[in-house]
Order: sequence, then structure tokens, then C-alpha cells
Amino acid sequence: DYTPGKPHGYFIVQKYNVPAQRGFPNLQTCGLFQEADIQRLGLTPTNVTLPSALVLLDPDRYPDIQSSLRALRDGSILIQRSDFDVDGDSTGSPSSDDIVDVSKCKRGRVGDRIFPNDTLYRQERMMDAGASEQWCRSYARSKNDTSLL
Repeated sequence: DYTPGKPHGYFIVQKYNVPAQRGFPNLQTCGLFQEADIQRLGLTPTNVTLPSALVLLDPDRYPDIQSSLRALRDGSILIQRSDFDVDGDSTGSPSSDDIVDVSKCKRGRVGDRIFPNDTLYRQERMMDAGASEQWCRSYARSKNDTSLL
């Protein structure tokens, strides 16, 4: 069973936790970014672009920036902002690691910045998959069920 994503027809298939506190300390030593690019994009261990974060979090799926840009153009990435600030202090109630609150997620765009404790979700369109049909049927039933109102 997959969690429905945004918009209808998409389902969350993978979760990426952005490292807490220090963010991406290996930014300069990972070999993916030239010093000029780090300066131009303003990349720091606690403030990176979404395409850069995807390359750092999942180098098998996103071996280069182009593959992460393609995923963002397809609407495949959701961002859920953390309830904690960069220092780890709570700015609200912490969210459970197992619960995806899609209403608090936004579709990732190329210019979005990623910070420590953010959570990224990879979603796929599954209109023909069994999970999608099951979800569509239950949604249609609940939509037509006036006893729920």
C-alpha cells in the first residue's frame, strides 16, 4: 500500500531524510561540485538547492544534476519542511517519522532550498497500478458517502 501523493494519481514510493544539525558536511569533498558552482549557487552544508540535495541523498538514482532536474520537472519530488530550526530547537510539534502529512508537503521545484531535518519524498504516477485503482475506488466511495459529512 502506497501513500497518496500530490496531485491525485501520484503515490509516495520513497522517503529521504535530510541529515539533522550539520546537513551535508561532505559538500566540498564529495567531488560532485566544483568550487565555482558552490560559490555561484550559495551552497552550504545547511542550505543546498533541491537538485543538489537529491544528488547527495541518492547518488544511485540521481547520478548527476540532470537526472535530478528531470525528476523535478516531472513533479516527482515532494518537500515536507521540518518542525525544527537549524539549531535543532523545536518551532512546533515534531512530526512522526512514519506519518506523511501530504497537506504540509509541496511539490519540489528547481529553485527550492533544502535545510537540515527537511524530508523529501519521491512519488510516482500510478494510474494503472493496483494501488491506484484501490485508492480511486475507496476515494469514490467516501466522496459519495453522505454519512461521512
